[in-house]
Amino acid sequence: MDQAALALLKESLKQPLTCIGILTSGGDAPGMNAAIRSVTRAAIHHGLRVKGVRYGYRGLYEGNRPGATEEEKNIVELKAGSVGDIVHRGGTMLHSARLPEFKNPDIRTQAAYNALKEGIQALVVLGGDGSFFGAHLLASEHGIPVIGIPCTIDNDLRYSDVTIGFDTAVNTAVNAINELRDTMNSHDRISIVEVMGRNCGDIAIQAGVAAGAEAILVPEVKKSDEAWINHIVTKLEMSRRRNKRYGIIVVAEGCTRHSQTPSEVQKAVGETLRLIDRGADGAVVRERLVQVLADLKINEFTPDSIAQDLKKRMPDIDARGTVLGHTQRGGSPSASDRILASRLGLMAVEQLLNGCRAHAVGIKGGQLICRPIPEAIAVKRRRLSQREMIRLAEILAMYAQVRRAACGFPVSDATCAFPSRRAGTFCRRAAMPRIGPEGRGGRIWRRYPWRSPTRPPTARGLAG
Repeated sequence: MDQAALALLKESLKQPLTCIGILTSGGDAPGMNAAIRSVTRAAIHHGLRVKGVRYGYRGLYEGNRPGATEEEKNIVELKAGSVGDIVHRGGTMLHSARLPEFKNPDIRTQAAYNALKEGIQALVVLGGDGSFFGAHLLASEHGIPVIGIPCTIDNDLRYSDVTIGFDTAVNTAVNAINELRDTMNSHDRISIVEVMGRNCGDIAIQAGVAAGAEAILVPEVKKSDEAWINHIVTKLEMSRRRNKRYGIIVVAEGCTRHSQTPSEVQKAVGETLRLIDRGADGAVVRERLVQVLADLKINEFTPDSIAQDLKKRMPDIDARGTVLGHTQRGGSPSASDRILASRLGLMAVEQLLNGCRAHAVGIKGGQLICRPIPEAIAVKRRRLSQREMIRLAEILAMYAQVRRAACGFPVSDATCAFPSRRAGTFCRRAAMPRIGPEGRGGRIWRRYPWRSPTRPPTARGLAG
């Protein structure tokens, strides 16, 4: 690629905006097609041409080879009819791909050259934080204006209250758990369900509450493997006191730890091959390979391993592990995701026309927002994602009532009665639990020590 030719092409960036490009990068999410449709038709409405980039940054890097047919091109013209009949479809009509090599400045330079050569003066990027970071580099290094639209089922872009695809993924997980509940109920089994979300537990929390899970494991709550198992066992024992013989445990992807990662497998194979090169006999090679594979499984923490641990702690139960996997990325997007994608698509085009150069659009408090990409990516996740939802899950699982009963307090279906400062009365406010199973009450216990849950009720305030 000629640097002089690239500099000449960059002169087009000084001209009024006439053509924009759109690409989808990273993992797909339901609602991407609705966003593509919105961006395309909004741009045409404002008198702009639209180029669709297939296979994300990889397609932008490879560009259009000479003589390629319309089906073989990576960068194609989009018309209003090109995006018809896609708003209800999952996935992305432009396809998606990952390109780790995009971290290389030479790769980005080639991608910028291909974009400018096709007449693209600005870019709309649909994806997550990695896609946004790549877009920011294109803007800062080559001056191409970019706007990011948050499309990820993980909901881990905290500058926005919700990302496109999250609502559909939660509904998909809830529907799957509902179907599992039927068979678990029939056989009195415990189902440990792993949902997606990478290092964010939002899908697990919302799907677990909506599906009535007994326990929800999320990466925002830091616990050891043993502590999580104890937590699940406590919840199941509570359920059994209510004569419930089956249960649903929802585990976020960020809490699991699968044994055979690619690097570990590569290391195991490399060690075995070195033994073969040294002329070791078959018995030694076989013994070494068995040992290496055994070591890989020591630190495993998956739905199946959790089920095995529960069987050891509670021999009379039957537990099964289920990984929902990529089914949560597919399916027709929900109405909420379609509407959000349509709104953000229009806003992205109008922000480009207003002169934004490296920004991301989103929604906060019901209002559409536009933030610089570095600022949007820098927003850190809350330590406890959706604290209110976690507390709600604990209350609905009847965890607090059973804890009070274990402390010696009377428990009814409605509330738990505690002695108040005045004899002969009861304080319902004192029955409010503190968030989390390890809590020992809220502020009221520190203010009124005689109401401490660690002490059983005395004659003070109680008849007899």
